[in-house]
Amino acid sequence: MDKPEALRLADRLESDFIRSQTMVDAATELRRLSAVEAQRDALLAALRWIATVNAMDYEYQQVARAAIKAVEGETK
Repeated sequence: MDKPEALRLADRLESDFIRSQTMVDAATELRRLSAVEAQRDALLAALRWIATVNAMDYEYQQVARAAIKAVEGETK
């Protein structure tokens, strides 16, 4: 699997011959944001699963669907 662009850029920032603290800080932030995105993707997958489960009480499905809509709306 290819490395996400943010992680590729972080590696490049840290491996350049001339590094500054700003470059190191930027690389650290890119790695943090990449981890947050991975967590977001995992949570969104779980919410999608919850939204499709058949059960007597549909309230949790409504909450999951609302969360999915909110997250997907942020990325479009």
